Amino acid sequence: MLWRGAILNPLREKFANVQGTDLSMGIEYDATNSEYWAKCYDWVISNPPFNCAVDIIDNALLNCRKGVIMLLRASFLEPCKNRRHLLGDRIESITFCNPRPKFRSDTDGTDSSTVVFIVWRKVKRTSSVEINYLIDWQK
Repeated sequence: MLWRGAILNPLREKFANVQGTDLSMGIEYDATNSEYWAKCYDWVISNPPFNCAVDIIDNALLNCRKGVIMLLRASFLEPCKNRRHLLGDRIESITFCNPRPKFRSDTDGTDSSTVVFIVWRKVKRTSSVEINYLIDWQK
């Protein structure tokens, strides 16, 4: 399964005002660059490349009104120096996905990393982080 529009299409079915890009559209933007962020959005939802996720999440948090939802490798939750600031009191929920998604069309089966949806809120959290599990979420 290729993920062409896998995030944008379901959102467009549910919400009236969804703006976005997908690499499958042949359009590439550099979301690590602050010039990409021309306006403020209620929510930013993405599955960024792991190697530049920190920069994209930082920009998204600066340019959102409500929050950010990212699909990332679970290892993003390890408190490394470059992302420690993102693991504090703005994470609202972490949702583990089973089975693992397939991001690449050139492989059989699924990718080798466990993935999670992480929700950051614009405002600081006042309660515990919610942990969820999506079982058979692709059906």
